[in-house]
Formats: sequence, C-alpha cells, structure tokens
Amino acid sequence: MKNKLINEWCLLCEPPCFKFRYHATDLDLFMIREKIHQQELDSEAKVKKADLNLITTLLRKGKGLIEYFDEPMQYPQDHWWWHLDKIVEKSYPQELLPEYLRVVYEKALKGEIKLAYDSYQSELIKSWVLFCEFPDDLLYYASAPALLETREEIHQQGLDDEEDVQIADLMLIEVVLQKGADPSDLFDDPQKYPFDHWWWHLDKIGEKTYPAQLLPEYLRNIYLRNK
Repeated sequence: MKNKLINEWCLLCEPPCFKFRYHATDLDLFMIREKIHQQELDSEAKVKKADLNLITTLLRKGKGLIEYFDEPMQYPQDHWWWHLDKIVEKSYPQELLPEYLRVVYEKALKGEIKLAYDSYQSELIKSWVLFCEFPDDLLYYASAPALLETREEIHQQGLDDEEDVQIADLMLIEVVLQKGADPSDLFDDPQKYPFDHWWWHLDKIGEKTYPAQLLPEYLRNIYLRNK
C-alpha cells in the first residue's frame, strides 16, 4: 500500500502527466497526497522529489488555477497540496511549506524562477481554457470573432503546443462534433481567416466536412473517429 501510494503520486507529479488546470482540482488525485501525509510518508525521498517536481513546474507555468478546496476544516491550510492556486499566485504563507519546498517558493517570490511564458500569454491561455471549459452557448460562440481571435493570437504567439491549449482545443472539438456550430459568413475571407486555422471553421468541423489533414494530430484522431 505504501509503495503504491508513493508511486501513484510520483507519476502524477511528472510534468508530462500533470494536466495542470484539471488535475489541480481533482479530489481523488489529491487524496493520494493526503493519504501519504496520514501515513507519515512525507519525508520519503521519492515523495519529496515528486512534491518538488510539482511545485517547480507549477511556479514556472505561472498560470492561475481555480480555487476549489476552500473548506478549512476539510482542507487544512497547512496541507499545501489542497492550495495549489494560492501557491501559483504566490499568496500562500511560505512558513506553512516544508523546508524543501520553501526554498523554491522563496525563489519564485523573488522573481528568480523563469516563467515558461509571460503574463500576457498566460492570460490568453487562461481565457481560451475558460471558454472551452464552459461552452454553454457554443452554437452561437463558434461564430463570435472576439473569442476566436483569442485562439488566433495564441497561434501567433507560438503557443499551440502548450498543454493547456491542446486540452482546451480537444474539449471544444468534442462538443462541436456532438452539437455542431453555427455557420458564419464572417470568416469567408481566406486571407484573414486561413482555412488551415481550424478555429475559424468550427461549423465545417461540426458538419465533418473540414479536411482532416489540416487538423493537428491531437485533434485529427478524434475528428476521424467521429466522421
């Protein structure tokens, strides 16, 4: 049981495995860390290394997370794994962190940790993720230039390969394939809205008439499965 808990936590905290905005609010995943604490395994070398991996990567990403675990009786303030949003915002009390994490946190407070991207890029990604997480009026929003300009700017900033962007893209495409999207003649100008910029052509994706070869691989697979 001990080794299983530790191995699960170590796997979760590997940067390629941790899907930041989603796993950071996943109760079951962070119960693993809570159980590690309850079994007094915090000082295990593998646990400390995984913790450090997680905190360092989050601080480098420099992105806001949704506050989720805000009940103090259930999620104590000194159990830092419930409060990643505050750690990312650098508003978490550093004295509540164990020493091996406090060092990297103090560096972040001093601006000594290089961010993966700047605050403007971070806000772009955050806006796109929020849109794709809650596409309540997708049929309408799919033809809303202001929102889709966000995805265009993400592309112009060279952020297409960012983990959060790709997860958001996938969520959006899944909904479009299920529900469709309103067509719009606003995006007919091929100079302004290139056909290989798929976000301008959600209606065609919903109709399954969009050329699959123009989609990035991570979207192409789900598109072909639903054609």
